[in-house]
Amino acid sequence: MGGTGAGFTADTLAVFRSNPWRIPLILQAIGHIAFVLTGTTDSQEVASILSDFFGQEDNRISYQNALAMEEQGGAGGYLL
Repeated sequence: MGGTGAGFTADTLAVFRSNPWRIPLILQAIGHIAFVLTGTTDSQEVASILSDFFGQEDNRISYQNALAMEEQGGAGGYLL
């Protein structure tokens, strides 16, 4: 099992990164902090930056610090 952090395999991580439901859940979890973290007030730019952060290692928003459960092709739960 090729480790990529948080128990994800490279294949699982690729699928997880491509699922669009993760960013709205991150935004819901951290609220206005997302705007402070990204340094912008534009919602689309915030989502893009958070998506980039998620794919990187060693930051608070990283996939390494996330656990997700998928149910019937959608979000079942998300922990950051």
